[in-house]
Amino acid sequence: MCTHADPILSKLAERYMYADITLFDDPHPKVISRTTHQLTQILANKPEVSHYIRSLNIYLKDYGNSPLIALSSLLPTFSQLTSVTLIGNQKDSCWDELPKKFRQAFVLFLRAQVRELCISSVSSFPLSSLDGCRKLGVVTLDLCGEMQYDKESMKDRLASPLLKHFAFRSCHRMRMEDITSWVQARNLHTLEFTGAPEDVERSFREHLPPLLAACSHSLTNLCLDLKDKCTFFIPLKSMSQKLTQFRCARISLYGHY
Repeated sequence: MCTHADPILSKLAERYMYADITLFDDPHPKVISRTTHQLTQILANKPEVSHYIRSLNIYLKDYGNSPLIALSSLLPTFSQLTSVTLIGNQKDSCWDELPKKFRQAFVLFLRAQVRELCISSVSSFPLSSLDGCRKLGVVTLDLCGEMQYDKESMKDRLASPLLKHFAFRSCHRMRMEDITSWVQARNLHTLEFTGAPEDVERSFREHLPPLLAACSHSLTNLCLDLKDKCTFFIPLKSMSQKLTQFRCARISLYGHY
């Protein structure tokens, strides 16, 4: 009500109202969101709102390409946006099937200003596209399918930003060779690892060791989501010798006991 009563209060309120935006063009009862069309209308009436947006969540659904193409034109106007989450559907959204205009605009935007990126339930995302993202410090891969990484890009180490935090969550279908090649060039400080719910022990046994080996020269913090300490007693015991070779200042174990 105060936003309609006083112009000054309206300006102050809008900075908080539009700081975090979730775009969901297919109505969802559990997600508080706006459609791309609604956001376009808001920006048409109040262009200054584009400078208030700091966090953007984009839900991908099988509703057609029009909203993503429209969003492609909006992204360059979000001057203060530093955190982006791209969320696919439960069946896995394929990056290569998204509109080319959106893919190009999204990567250009990441390289220009994004500091935190989360990719969830999306397959075939090109990790090499992050090589030029000099401000990117936090990356999360959650429930993702296979990723693409061009090993030739490793030759240009100057284009690879240092990575403060990498979260690898339940990505059981991902080729570890691509992930470890990408991580190896990142001078990673913190690794957060969550096993795949379908076979958590296998995740800790087969996926975690190569990740640790890839960042052994730089890792200082290791966070493991155990979920059930009884389940993970054997795998962690078998890995104890591997863990001792790292210079980690802190190893955190958390989960549901």
